[in-house]
Amino acid sequence: MSEKDSYFPEIIKRFLNEGLSSLTFSEQNEAMNYLMNLYETEPCDRRIVHILLQFLNQLGDYQKAKDVGYHFLTMNGYVKEILGELSVSYMQTDEMDTYFTLVKHFMENEPKDDSRAAAEEKPDNLVFFPRKYQPARDIQNFPEWSASEQLSFLQQISIGDFSRYLEPLKGYLMEEQISPYVKTVIFELFQEQQVDQELSVEKGAYVKTFNPAQLCFEKEQKHADEVILALHEKLESDNPSLLEQLLATFQHHLFLLYPFSYPENTAENWANAYIDWAMSFYQEEQPVDEQIEECVRFIEKIEKYQQKFLI
Repeated sequence: MSEKDSYFPEIIKRFLNEGLSSLTFSEQNEAMNYLMNLYETEPCDRRIVHILLQFLNQLGDYQKAKDVGYHFLTMNGYVKEILGELSVSYMQTDEMDTYFTLVKHFMENEPKDDSRAAAEEKPDNLVFFPRKYQPARDIQNFPEWSASEQLSFLQQISIGDFSRYLEPLKGYLMEEQISPYVKTVIFELFQEQQVDQELSVEKGAYVKTFNPAQLCFEKEQKHADEVILALHEKLESDNPSLLEQLLATFQHHLFLLYPFSYPENTAENWANAYIDWAMSFYQEEQPVDEQIEECVRFIEKIEKYQQKFLI
């Protein structure tokens, strides 16, 4: 956290230092109200908007994040931090094509002056997305780029001769420092290209081999739909706000894990586990069930793992 964030209340400082999981649900609501009030007062303050986007993305409210970010950009023009954070929102809603169109629009309409041109030559002012794709860019430096740069590069190479990038990208599926979200996009790119090879993928210390061209996720998708249905049945009437948060969290976890699947257990147990996990933030004791406890521990492991790779 920088000095310019020192005027924020303790709850926001804790979010910036430790992420959303460090806040209880009541604290999350308090922080959301504070940030929204601040945003309504100063909608063109890039630092406030950036923090609000981070909060909304971690909360799973990607549509709200897209609305806030787009409104800011239309009023203020190109701002790399805002566009970088919006990559999370659009990636989670499977709208990366729309995102790259947005980036292209605001970069092409970015006002240029001598001071800005000079600033862009400095290493600490490199933009996330180059105006034109540079074929000569060395993919061997892929791990050194930001996640936003990596996603942009993957979108660019999806058109054209993909075969030259196959071997290095296969290796990056096994590198621990590569974001699991980026690995998901790499694997989906292999599926689009119909790569018929056995590929090893590492996520959160788990390693498994998959064939992108032959992978059938029908059973896992059916199970995910059953978990979503069970959450609706348990929460839709009694706690719709918690339902909304847990549905967003569950979808977030599904994307992070892909092509891995959840450990074997019933949809009912997974739904109960997500509810128990959420209730633990209120320090509410839930009846102990060994199978549900195993699911809760897995959810906690996912949360801890994903905190390392927030874009």
